[in-house]
Amino acid sequence: MMQHGKRMSAPAEKARKGSLIKLVKALKPYAFKIVLSFLFIIVSTVLSVYAPQWLSKLTDEITANAATRTIDMDKIMKFAVVLIVFYGTNALCNYFANFIMTSVTQKYARALRSAITEKINRVPLGYFDAHQYGDTLSVITNDVDTMSQSVDQAISMLFSSLCMLVGVLIAMFVTSWKMALTVLLMVPLMLVIIMNLFQSPMSQLAQSVNSIQTAAAAASRVYDFLGQEELSDETGKPYKLLVDGNTVKGNVEFKNVRFGYSPDKIIIPDFSASVKAGMKVAIVGPTGAGKTTLVNLLMRFYEIDGGDITIDGVSVKDMPRSEVHDIFGMVLQDTWMFEGTVRENILFSKDGVDDAQLEDIMKEAGISHYVHTLPGGLDYFTENESNISGGQKQLITIARAMAENSPLLILDEATSNVDTRTEEIIQTAMDKLTEGRTSFVIAHRLSTIKNADMILVMRDGNIVEQGNHDELIAKNGFYAGLYNSQFANE
Repeated sequence: MMQHGKRMSAPAEKARKGSLIKLVKALKPYAFKIVLSFLFIIVSTVLSVYAPQWLSKLTDEITANAATRTIDMDKIMKFAVVLIVFYGTNALCNYFANFIMTSVTQKYARALRSAITEKINRVPLGYFDAHQYGDTLSVITNDVDTMSQSVDQAISMLFSSLCMLVGVLIAMFVTSWKMALTVLLMVPLMLVIIMNLFQSPMSQLAQSVNSIQTAAAAASRVYDFLGQEELSDETGKPYKLLVDGNTVKGNVEFKNVRFGYSPDKIIIPDFSASVKAGMKVAIVGPTGAGKTTLVNLLMRFYEIDGGDITIDGVSVKDMPRSEVHDIFGMVLQDTWMFEGTVRENILFSKDGVDDAQLEDIMKEAGISHYVHTLPGGLDYFTENESNISGGQKQLITIARAMAENSPLLILDEATSNVDTRTEEIIQTAMDKLTEGRTSFVIAHRLSTIKNADMILVMRDGNIVEQGNHDELIAKNGFYAGLYNSQFANE
């Protein structure tokens, strides 16, 4: 069992050492500032070691002449001035050394966080499905902070301790080599029971080693994330549909789509469906049936293992992901607003929308009256979205999708946690949003998709039924069972 434990810890130890090497390499751009900090530490150490000798001279001068009252005040003042200069310079050198190292570690932490932020945009969605969000947030915040603080403490303390240790040893041997040897022989006892300058740097060395180990552990997690597999590079891949003013019609076809999160776990074995432009398609089924997976494939958040998905006859594989994302507007169940005005939250990154158009959008989204009741109306600044209800946030999200005016839509219904009146307003706004657009609705409450042109009933990754509401109810099959189980009492 002990041998097995050692074998298990060896890869972790190797990874930690590798991360430590990466950390050291990452500090290369700051080498000049680190060296400058070291020079200040050296000067500070020399002064700390040399100052006591002048203090000794001052004490000797006072002691030798105190009895005869013939103290040379000029000499005393000379010693005092030298000591003030020594200790003052020592304090300044310590300040500059710490200031430089702190600025280095803060810039390093900022660069690291920037690298992580860019990495997040390049990591496939599958990474976040396989890892808890809290773990990633911990890497960005806690681990980066731990690295910067540990590096700051470790480098400064390590070099300062080494300089102090060497400086004290030299001073001891210069003063009396016999006494120096005696002290060295007594080190084990001194570490247990005592004044002093020699023992202190040794203790700091131990602390700095501990800080380095802490930094290595944090670095291991940070560089593990930065080393994750990224989405394939599509730089220079041309747009296929959104070119030369072309209008995207919105015909979508799934051709024998096959997909699994792993080769031995196929979620969608063979899925085919043809969606005409302007159709409202509802995707229903029990939890785990593959509804969200289907939408993720459509958006190219995942790559399919077999078959094809086309938009207006063009395979999504041939389009850059950015074009696929530009084609689709999304209204998700998890609503969000960022810090800014209501106007900025609705328009987001959309340009060229004047106030008149924005007013029409808000009316269609059912949010106009609410916005105008806010202090400042569209210019109302939301620092904390908690003062806006879930229903109003959902309507603002719908207005955002209307402003984007994408030819295709993906809607993840979010009416289950609102009151009946708000649900009706949201449903009306969604119906307005889907007019004239090909839309895919992940339906949780089946009563909201009775007017869908096509309902795809999914079960275990397969389309088990297909048709409109009346046709599927008449079949009295799986969909009818789902519907009746939800609304048997209505």
